[in-house]
Amino acid sequence: MKTLLQGRNKFLSAILALVMAATLLGATAFTGLGSAAFAAWPSFQDDNTNNGVITVQPPITTPATQASVGLLTNNPGSVVYSGIDTTSVLNTSSSGVTTAYTLYNGGVYDAATGLGGARVAVTNLSTGSVNSVLLDAQASNDNQLSVPYYNAANDTLYAAIQWSSDAWVTPAISGWTPSATGVTISGSTATFTGNGSISASVTLTNPVNYLYLPTNFNGTTGTYTIAIDGTTLASGSLSEYGTYDEYTGPEIAAGTHTLTITVTGATSAAPATVSQVTFTRYDWRLYSVSAVTTAPVVKLLVGDSTGSNPLYEGQPNTPISYDSAGNIYWGIYGGTHSYYQYNVTNATLVSFKPTTSLASGYDDFYYAGAADVTVSGTEYVVFGSDSGTVYVRPVINFDTGTGNTITLVDSVNVPGEIRSTVVLAGANVYFTSKGATDGLLWGIAVTDLLRISTTSNDAVVKASETSTSTPVVSESGYIYVGANQLFSSGSVQAFDLTLANLAPVYSGDPVQASPIVYTDEATGDDYIYFTTNADHSQDTPPVTNHNGYCYSYLPGAATGTLVWNPSLGGTYALQGFAADNGYLVYGDDGNNLYIFH
Repeated sequence: MKTLLQGRNKFLSAILALVMAATLLGATAFTGLGSAAFAAWPSFQDDNTNNGVITVQPPITTPATQASVGLLTNNPGSVVYSGIDTTSVLNTSSSGVTTAYTLYNGGVYDAATGLGGARVAVTNLSTGSVNSVLLDAQASNDNQLSVPYYNAANDTLYAAIQWSSDAWVTPAISGWTPSATGVTISGSTATFTGNGSISASVTLTNPVNYLYLPTNFNGTTGTYTIAIDGTTLASGSLSEYGTYDEYTGPEIAAGTHTLTITVTGATSAAPATVSQVTFTRYDWRLYSVSAVTTAPVVKLLVGDSTGSNPLYEGQPNTPISYDSAGNIYWGIYGGTHSYYQYNVTNATLVSFKPTTSLASGYDDFYYAGAADVTVSGTEYVVFGSDSGTVYVRPVINFDTGTGNTITLVDSVNVPGEIRSTVVLAGANVYFTSKGATDGLLWGIAVTDLLRISTTSNDAVVKASETSTSTPVVSESGYIYVGANQLFSSGSVQAFDLTLANLAPVYSGDPVQASPIVYTDEATGDDYIYFTTNADHSQDTPPVTNHNGYCYSYLPGAATGTLVWNPSLGGTYALQGFAADNGYLVYGDDGNNLYIFH
C-alpha cells in the first residue's frame, strides 16, 4: 500500500506577493559536489532546486524507442509490490552514453544466489544492459523510498536505505491471558464475540521510537486498540484484510512490558479473530557506491549493522538533496525524527531534530526533500514536515545555527502534512501539503523565508483529493502538480504564478508522482510527463498502457491534451519520470524500468 494525496481550489492571498522572474532560475551553481561530465539528472527532480524542468527535448510525439528492462530480483517472473519506489537519477558521459541509476527492492535476500536485498541498477539506456549492485543484504524485501544522489565528478552514488527487523513477534496466542468475557482462545487464535481483551508479556531487547504493527485481525464489525503498559499504540476499525498501523510516539524502553489487545463491538454473528501481532523496527543506513558505472565499490558511510543503535532508527523516506558546499541532506520518518546533513568530503554527520506539538513531541519527514536557497547572501536549505511546518536551516551550522520556522495557516483547510519536496523557481519556493480533505499548493517568496512565521498564501489543488506531489514550474511560467484520492482516482492540475487554478490537465488514476515538464519554444506548449499509482493488469480485458503519460498544455487552454502513453505493460508507478539527453525513464512495483527515446 502506498501513501497518497488530495486537493480543492482557492485564490492566493494578497498578504504575500508571488513575483516570478520571466526567466526561471537554473540549477544553483555548486562546487563541493561537482557537476556532470556532459549532462545529468543527478538527483530528485534534476538538481538542488528540485524543479523538474527538462532542457534537452524528450519525446514530444510517440517515442521511436520504447523498451522495458526487468531488474535483477529474487522474485523472477512475479510481481514485487514494492520493487521500484524511487525515481532514477541519470548521467550522460562526454561520449554521449546515458546511464540510469535506480535504487530498488530486489526482494527477499538469498545468500546462496546473492539475489534480493536493497540494490542499485546501473542501466545503459541505449543498449538496455543492466548491472545490479547489492547495497545491503539485511534490507531483505524492504521498501526503498529515498531517491539517491549521483555525483558525476567522482562517479559516486549516495543512497540512504532502510531495513527492518522484528522487535517482537507474538508467541502462540494460547499463551495469552483473555478477559473474563467477550473472547475465547483456541489453539493459536483468539476469537472475539463481544467486548473483550487479551494480554501477554512483551520483551524488547532495544528501545524503539517507531513501530510498524501488522496484525492478521479478521473482522467486519467493531473497533480495536493495541496498548502497551496501558499506553495506546494504535487503534481503528476492524477489517477483513488485517490491520496495518504505525506507532511514532514517545520511546518505548527496553525491557518487559504488558501488551493488551482490546476489541469493542464484535458479536457472535460478526466475530473478530487474531492470531499474530508483530512489532517491526526500521533502521537506516547511508551508502556510497564509487566507480558505480565501471567497477562498483560499496561502502557503508553511516549506520549500525546490528539494529541496536537508536541513533540510526527510522525510515529514510525523503530524496537525498545537496548544496554548494559539499553536503547532502535527507530526513527520517519515525525513529530519530531528524533531518541530516552529511559532508561527503569530511565524512561528518550532524542532525536537526525539531520539537513540535505532535503527540510524539517530535516532527517527522516523509517525501519532504530540501531545496538549496540563498537568502541575503547566506545559503540555507528549506524543507517541510509532517506537522505542516517549513524549516529554513543554514548550511553552515545546520544543527545549531539560526534559521526560521514557518507554520502553515489556511483559513478554510487544515494544511496537513507536507509530503512534498520544496522547489526553488525564480524568486519563490513552492510545495504541496496533503490537507485534511483537500490538497494545497503553497508559494513563499525567498525574501520572506526568514521574515515570516506563518503564511496563508496557498491554492487548493483539487476538491476531495490530496497531494504529495512535488510541483514543477515550467519555462512558460505555469505550475503543474498531481493529486489523488487513495487508489481510486487522481489528476494533474495547471496553475499560473498567482496560484489560480486554470485548468485540469489530466483526470483519471491516482497521481502521487511529481511531474516533470518540457517547454517547446516554437509552439509555446508545455509537455508534462507523469506516472500513475494504479494497476489495471487484472482488468477484463487487461489494460497495459496506463502507467506513464505525456500530456501537452498550451498556457491559457481549457484543458490538457494526451500526446502519448506507453504501450508497455506495468503496475503501480509511485514515483515519476527522470529525463536526460532525450531519454525518459520510470520504474514500477514489478521491478521494471521503462525507457523512452
